[in-house]
Amino acid sequence: MPEKYDLLATALDPILSEIKELLALKMVQVGGKSNELEFYLGGDLKFLLLFGGFAQANSKYSALCLVPSSDRWDTSKLYPIRSIEDIVACAATNAYSVKYPPLLSIDLDHVVPDELHLFLRIMDILIENLLSYAVELDIRATRKQTDLLQGATIKKGAGKYPVLWTLRRHTVPLVAGHLTVRSLRQRC
Repeated sequence: MPEKYDLLATALDPILSEIKELLALKMVQVGGKSNELEFYLGGDLKFLLLFGGFAQANSKYSALCLVPSSDRWDTSKLYPIRSIEDIVACAATNAYSVKYPPLLSIDLDHVVPDELHLFLRIMDILIENLLSYAVELDIRATRKQTDLLQGATIKKGAGKYPVLWTLRRHTVPLVAGHLTVRSLRQRC
């Protein structure tokens, strides 16, 4: 069954009616004690957009604020977060990527996207950055290796160290045939 605003509104109507009553009350009496109600809405991005009456995530305007898609890359600009009143007004005229009124009047600062989807996207970016950094370090190490070994000479040693490298005025023994750039850096 396709996920659509109309189907979601119809299927959740009994539950939404009760939640709307609680939203209007803002307080509940439990055991003679008044408790203030605060509502949060969570879910994956597609559900949250449907629930809020917004168009798709890649539409011209963001669900969170009125930043056009052509300016989303520019983090120097500040845009205010949309209010429920603004979203309802936009839904009436089908403006700014709002197609329907939100199913519940919950402010956007109380809407929590699914952690898994956020985590996966963050991990994509972190892994991409980590791999880029590893490649950069590998390139640097290769450059340093060639720079480090330029001008090196090999001499025959005696006794304990049969082969000696002379590198930048330092003599380094070649122990058991192993010489690495790391060992050279540590010793020079």
